[in-house]
Amino acid sequence: MRSCLPSPNRSVLILFIISLSLILQSAAGIAADPTLAEVLQEAAETTPELREEREQIEDLEREIEQVKARAGWQLMTTGSYTRGQREETDLLDGFNGDPDENFGQNPDDDDNDLESLDELTLGLGAERTFLSGLELEGDISYFDDDPIDTDDPEDNITLSLEGRYQIWPRVPAEAERTLEQLEDQLELARSELEEAREDFYLEITGDYLEIALLQEELDLTESRFDLNRTRLEKAEERREIGEAGELEIRELELAVKQLENGISSLERSLDSARDSLRDKLGEAPEPAYSLDDPLWQQLQNSFAGLAEELKSERTSEDELLEMMKASSLERERLESELARTRQERDWFKEELAPHVDFSAGSPDLEEREWEASVNVSYALYQSGLEELEEDDFRADIASLESDIEELESGLRSQLKGLLDGAAESEEELSAAELEAERSALELDKEKEALERGASEELDIEELSLDDHEAQLERQEAERRLLLDRIELVSSLDQLLFEEVINGD
Repeated sequence: MRSCLPSPNRSVLILFIISLSLILQSAAGIAADPTLAEVLQEAAETTPELREEREQIEDLEREIEQVKARAGWQLMTTGSYTRGQREETDLLDGFNGDPDENFGQNPDDDDNDLESLDELTLGLGAERTFLSGLELEGDISYFDDDPIDTDDPEDNITLSLEGRYQIWPRVPAEAERTLEQLEDQLELARSELEEAREDFYLEITGDYLEIALLQEELDLTESRFDLNRTRLEKAEERREIGEAGELEIRELELAVKQLENGISSLERSLDSARDSLRDKLGEAPEPAYSLDDPLWQQLQNSFAGLAEELKSERTSEDELLEMMKASSLERERLESELARTRQERDWFKEELAPHVDFSAGSPDLEEREWEASVNVSYALYQSGLEELEEDDFRADIASLESDIEELESGLRSQLKGLLDGAAESEEELSAAELEAERSALELDKEKEALERGASEELDIEELSLDDHEAQLERQEAERRLLLDRIELVSSLDQLLFEEVINGD
């Protein structure tokens, strides 16, 4: 009879397969739950939250390439072939000197000759407008009124070259102005993307904290639910022997029901928060949520001391405001636009002066023909255009100066809000620490009572949950204060979130 028991070798193989499966599952779990820092780095490149900033940079880079391309050499080719007959009419033919005698005669009455037409025209032109304002134009043209005759075709070729340049006033050409403006905008757009990434990192970290706290709160509520259900079961047992009344039973039933409803509400909030975060992460995977993620300690080490130093007596609020002004991209944008508007006004005034242009060229290089000229032009009257343009410039400059003043006032309010927020978070942390200490003492006190037989295990378990909740609130207060400090330090451009997660 054949035995159904596995052989030793087969048992080893089964154990090996099971172990390998567990290892692979563990590895898959690790790969599916990256750290917060890893998620932030990947999400910054794929999130739809930063799409507008990335597209703005791409658009500006494309516009710059277009301006440079238009300032490069442009080649054009033309060609035509014409065949037919043309009537050759001499208007003086048949005119006998007496207008009255020829008046009213029909030209068709005259026998005019028809001449055959067979022409070939080819052209190749090159032109370039340099950013400095110099314009060059060259042309190679070929014209032959007898294409069938191919003898000496070079006699039908004409080479020409022409150049133009404005000597005075010396103002940048339109292409140079446009390119300089676009490059300034591109630099600012890259800084805006960097700032938007900082805001994104802070936003995602705040959402991450909210989800981690919801998970902890859910676990705590589930533990309270189990504890109260146990209390209810014991109370029902005591009721059978007359040691528990209906009021106690009803009170415990209500507590269990409330905790059950709380669990359902927390689960919905947790699902909603995770869905919202997944939308923001783009293609990045969802992280493993933990209040003990290594990034928290990195951020604490990097930002906490710097924030303390910035708000110390050695750094006044006015000094902090100047630092915030210097790091404000919106202020930089307005200052740049103001400087550009003033420069445009100066150029406009210079262009009202007489224009002096120099041009030189050769209509036929082979024949050594050439010509050069200096041209002077001046607008004597422009129907009040100068005054109207000057009014527009003054209005634009006044508006930008007003915008800068309003922005600086807003920055002062923003700084005060950040400082007040950090101060409130410090007070909340202090209160949470005191409550955590009180809760721990209460738990120790109850444990001593248990040793004396004056307490029960369920009471210890309930106080342990209270202590755990107090510790969570203390940890939440620490994280909230840290986020406030990061926002303050980042707004002053003293340290960037990105530098910490990238290890710079």
